[in-house]
Amino acid sequence: MLNNLDKKIELLRRRFRDIESAVIAFSGGIDSGVLVEVAHQELGDRMVAATALSPSHPSSDRELIINYSNDRSIPQRFIESKEFHDPIFLSNPDDRCYHCKKYLYTGMIELANELNFKYVIEGTNLSDLGGHRPGYRASKEQERVKTPLIECEFTKDDVRALGRHLDLPMAEKPAAACLASRIPTGEGITPEILQRIDSAEDILRAMSIGQVRVRHHKDLARIEVDASEMILCMEKRDEIYAKLIDLGWKYVTLDIVGYRTGGGR
Repeated sequence: MLNNLDKKIELLRRRFRDIESAVIAFSGGIDSGVLVEVAHQELGDRMVAATALSPSHPSSDRELIINYSNDRSIPQRFIESKEFHDPIFLSNPDDRCYHCKKYLYTGMIELANELNFKYVIEGTNLSDLGGHRPGYRASKEQERVKTPLIECEFTKDDVRALGRHLDLPMAEKPAAACLASRIPTGEGITPEILQRIDSAEDILRAMSIGQVRVRHHKDLARIEVDASEMILCMEKRDEIYAKLIDLGWKYVTLDIVGYRTGGGR
């Protein structure tokens, strides 16, 4: 195992030089942000940052992606998302992410073909491999999809350290999953529900609440935040309640366990 971060960074740069040209799947998070920045430095106009337009993605991420790409003169494209045409995805099975990523990588490969680029790059890191990651299986099914953070043995801490070194605006951005993860497995997904969740989380972030999930349980909205931010939620409970009821829920609750990954499954 590589232990020295400088060695990993040099290996990552060398890996991109070997790759020669690529479409980088850019979600706006720190993992894909690091890959976009290093790829741009090493490949120049032989790379493009590509993002799927989907109701599953927070609207605030699109603004970050556009601003970041413009500020750093990074080639950037949006591609059509097609998972919402798939009844299997809409039924929200346990491997929902597999079906979503399958469409994502198909679209990214089509863009790579259009641009005459060799590969598609995605941002799974070494620390991700122990969790529930059906989406990673979709990347392994496509020979042209590469995972250089895993190949170069980057952990999540390594990625954040490199993000700070590169002065990336998403270096301290909390971990985020797609909005569909807020809906319990087996309960159908609709764009309308996802828009409601997106609006609710924007409301809470505007109150200076950082790590937040609004889990959808039919008539009930279950709010997950870090334990340190529960007092703030209680102080603003009347405002939070009124605004979330306005969005369409009948009940609003604060989860006393707090934020945790996989809390919507």
